Amino acid sequence: DKLLGVLGVYQKSKNALSSQAIVATNMSNLALKEYLKSQDLELKHCAIGDKFVSECMRLNKANFGGEQRRAYH
Repeated sequence: DKLLGVLGVYQKSKNALSSQAIVATNMSNLALKEYLKSQDLELKHCAIGDKFVSECMRLNKANFGGEQRRAYH
């Protein structure tokens, strides 16, 4: 979440975002939403999984998004 926030704001500063939306899964925390809002960006939530992130990005015309990944061995 921290990385999505920092990189999203950086992309905005470089005018590299196709929309004012960042896409993340439902697992992202409220702090990310509040931080992005304070930077005039909107957080769009989607279900967990690459295909859902991609679909949400397409529907919202967003070119930046991601999800947390954890591997347990």
